[in-house]
Amino acid sequence: MISPLAYVDPAAKIGKNVTIHPFAYIDKNVEIGDNCVIMPYVSIMGGSRIGNNNKFYQGAVVGTPPQDFKHKGEDTIVRIGDNNVIRENAVIIRASAPNMRPSSAMTTSSCRQSAFLMTPQSATAASSETHRRWQGVPSWATVPF
Repeated sequence: MISPLAYVDPAAKIGKNVTIHPFAYIDKNVEIGDNCVIMPYVSIMGGSRIGNNNKFYQGAVVGTPPQDFKHKGEDTIVRIGDNNVIRENAVIIRASAPNMRPSSAMTTSSCRQSAFLMTPQSATAASSETHRRWQGVPSWATVPF
């Protein structure tokens, strides 16, 4: 169900059984997998690739442009795997450059990104990780199992 009060760009690819609540914003160049829930006031920006069974709480922002000074406007992406919970006001930023390793910022499966978390460009959170409020993850970090 997509609320008529949500904005979903016609070019966005939305999976089956996705719920998008009022006042959510889904940009162009976005892919959202099956069975996701997008709560009110969530913004999913261009370059976001989201897997299945994810839940995004109010105020979360995914796929914002990198804040890294090395970023020169290149098209980059952020990948979010399956079965993640992205809590209130979490910010997940796209990769800084397309040739970085990894070439995209990623949150893999079964992670919990908690309130007020900023996951910067090129960081990777691996499976079953929990990141709590007011925590920053360095831009070069890979958070292991």
